[in-house]
Amino acid sequence: MRKTVMIAVAVAVLTLTYAILAWAGPTGNSCSSSTCDCTYQDSTCTGVYQNQDKGGVGEDVYEDEDNDVKEIRTEMKAKVKNKGEARLLREKIRARVKNPAARLALWEELKAMCADEEEAAATVAEMIYDNPQDKEAYKEFAKLWRKRHKEQVLVFASGQKLTFDVPPQIVRARTLMPIRAVAEKLGADVNWDPKTRTITIRKGEKVIVLVVNMPQAKVDGKEVKLDVPPAVTNGRTMVPLRFVMEHLGGNVTWIQDAQTVVIN
Repeated sequence: MRKTVMIAVAVAVLTLTYAILAWAGPTGNSCSSSTCDCTYQDSTCTGVYQNQDKGGVGEDVYEDEDNDVKEIRTEMKAKVKNKGEARLLREKIRARVKNPAARLALWEELKAMCADEEEAAATVAEMIYDNPQDKEAYKEFAKLWRKRHKEQVLVFASGQKLTFDVPPQIVRARTLMPIRAVAEKLGADVNWDPKTRTITIRKGEKVIVLVVNMPQAKVDGKEVKLDVPPAVTNGRTMVPLRFVMEHLGGNVTWIQDAQTVVIN
């Protein structure tokens, strides 16, 4: 009888032990589940979640650019001594630094290091190209630029400074300027007929016709009055900028403090 009881107890203990092992699983620390948090750091989890906080993007994605920034900063401290070196640094920053915030910081540092006012202005021009809405940058550029150049009116289109063989003029509070360079920036074609002294500007189905010294223009065949008529100055036909740009779909801003026209 006693022997039978002992056998029954042994069987019960074995059965209980087997049930516990089956419930716990073979290892107790498997990471096969998608919810594994790698608590045990076993071989099935290594590296799977190490970039979890960065959305799966490792730091090495930005490592090359970070190295470029460090290299450029080192060069700036050692080499900004003449125009050629400043120009090469600007080219390097533009080509190798894609992060806008990092590039802006480098523009600011390079500008501060430029002893030459023209090179400082060129660096501010890069800042304007990156952010054409920054009115303070236009003011800073104008102040630096006019220390070396005598331009009554500066013109920027899509963040780039335009250069003219005949400079823009202010006539009765309106800006007159050679129109071809600006119109072509907006994808328009410009034609000049010397016999009739007529300028025809086309963009898609939009057609603007202006005649030298005539106070009216035609837009898609409809006559429109001009505040200031086109004129010829030093062999160049000058047209009212705002009138043409707004009919071509461009946005024109006049920055009084900088005497600068901004076209976007």
